[in-house]
Amino acid sequence: MSLKKRFVSIALCVMLLTCMMPLVSRAVSFSVALSGTAFSGDEYVSVVVSVYNSSAAAMTDIHVSALNQSYGFNDTIGAGESCEMQIPEFYLPAECVGSDITFTLIWSENGTRKTDETTVFVPDKAAEPTPAPEELIVFTCDSENTKAKKGEKIKINYRVENNSPYDITDITITDSGIAEGAVITGKSVKAGETGVFTYEYTMGDSNVTTSPIMSYTMEGEIKSLRGEPITLESVTVNMDVDIVVCEATEKGTEFIIKLENNGNKSISSIRIYQGEEATDDTKIQHAFDLEPGQSREISYFATPKGKEEVTFIVTGRLATGQEYYYKSETYTVWEYINGTVDMSLKAEVKEKLDKDGYVSIDFVLKNLGTVDMTGITLSGDGMGKIGAFSDLAGGGEETLKLTIYAGEARDMHFVVTAIAPNGREFEYTAEVSADDAANGADDTSPSGGFDAAAIDVGGAVSALLRRILTVLAILSGILGVGLVVLSVFEFQQNSENRRQKSVE
Repeated sequence: MSLKKRFVSIALCVMLLTCMMPLVSRAVSFSVALSGTAFSGDEYVSVVVSVYNSSAAAMTDIHVSALNQSYGFNDTIGAGESCEMQIPEFYLPAECVGSDITFTLIWSENGTRKTDETTVFVPDKAAEPTPAPEELIVFTCDSENTKAKKGEKIKINYRVENNSPYDITDITITDSGIAEGAVITGKSVKAGETGVFTYEYTMGDSNVTTSPIMSYTMEGEIKSLRGEPITLESVTVNMDVDIVVCEATEKGTEFIIKLENNGNKSISSIRIYQGEEATDDTKIQHAFDLEPGQSREISYFATPKGKEEVTFIVTGRLATGQEYYYKSETYTVWEYINGTVDMSLKAEVKEKLDKDGYVSIDFVLKNLGTVDMTGITLSGDGMGKIGAFSDLAGGGEETLKLTIYAGEARDMHFVVTAIAPNGREFEYTAEVSADDAANGADDTSPSGGFDAAAIDVGGAVSALLRRILTVLAILSGILGVGLVVLSVFEFQQNSENRRQKSVE
């Protein structure tokens, strides 16, 4: 083989072996960032070192050095992990401004010390173009709360930062989005200072967007600057709360709390409590949100032993940041009774009002329900308690006869109070009119009934006989005419028979 062929063969083998060798990547990658965009030098700056460990082993005992300054870190960076390490005060000499600085990363990996380097350029502040003075004026507007209900005040802050070497005077701010004329006038901001000027806007029915423009005087020249707009949102808060009380059952008395957001902004963190105070112990519904137009129903069962007062509280947070609070009326609920409660009271005047002003009345009380009623008392308006009934079982009845001093004929109102098995009081009423008290009860039969005492027996019989005799007379007349007709026919028939016989 010639020398040339041998060389080519060796070269091909080397190339093949090189291609067959595995790729080796850097063990880490790191970068360095300086605080600030340009520097003058002879100053302390903050440095952030970002490291990514791309090796299969953890990085420990990490140090970063540059410009004869070294900083150690206790961080351990695992395989495949990233970490940011900060050097809060790194001295930057003036001679390094406008050039590259080399940072060296030193660490241990499985006991082996390793290093890596990167560079960062330090921009020279002196090399940057000097901005015009008006370019150093910053004009912005903001508000701590950009949402409010109609009629509420929103404070708009107009901020003027004067970073120029000159004072600015005669500051006038107009904002056509919220006002027709100027909102701020006659203000000044000295060189290097910041002025904040506040305007109060009263929220209306709809959203508005600011349009701030500032004019000012600097070194005898009038200049102007437009600020970025912000939007102020009008919030309509209208959440309907409707509480429906259902009939008591064996499960208890069910309350249905209906909520509907009829406003234009969401109401968040809505919670419902049952009690006089909103606490964790009285909470019956965890937080939820209601968007505009959304509604929700929450069911609550009250299961009292005897009597219980039930009150509901609804809280939430409005889009304005304010708290929403609603407290319902107080509902009285009673323990469920396995049966029906119903009674009737009737007052009947037995002896009308006498000359001394007394009237006798029978009070008839009937238990129309299925449960026993106890503690039954009778009272009259202006009279107080005037009597008591015995306990009445379901279906029972009792009459209480009383003579009452009325003084004069007047309308009287009577109330019976009875207690059900669950302790609840029920009332039933009866009335006695002034006419009944003065004249006694009307014992006549109801209208349309048969009243024998009101009938004239003789007159009725006479009229009836006259009708019967009249009918008989008419019938007799008809019979008489019939007899006459028959007689005429009979006479004619006999005459005809005699004539025929004479002919023969």
